[in-house]
Amino acid sequence: MSQTLHAESTQTAETDGPLAELFNMLDSGIDKHAGDAARQHLAEGRPIYYSEHDTPKGRLIREWPNGTRELVDVDIKTGEIRPVGKP
Repeated sequence: MSQTLHAESTQTAETDGPLAELFNMLDSGIDKHAGDAARQHLAEGRPIYYSEHDTPKGRLIREWPNGTRELVDVDIKTGEIRPVGKP
């Protein structure tokens, strides 16, 4: 998702000229903050959740501190997280 945002922002910024620097700063700031938080969670022994461009709709990838990744289904009503396979 971040890659899609970045591509759209860059395209808009190139069209608008003076906004290019602002869009680049926003993109890199969002990516850095998300990356910092993810690294902190992993360092503290907690998994992180994210999706990639090819993650099936309604599913997330759970990554554990040891690098193990699994595809999970999250029940919004109950909060239950259920592994459903490998990403």
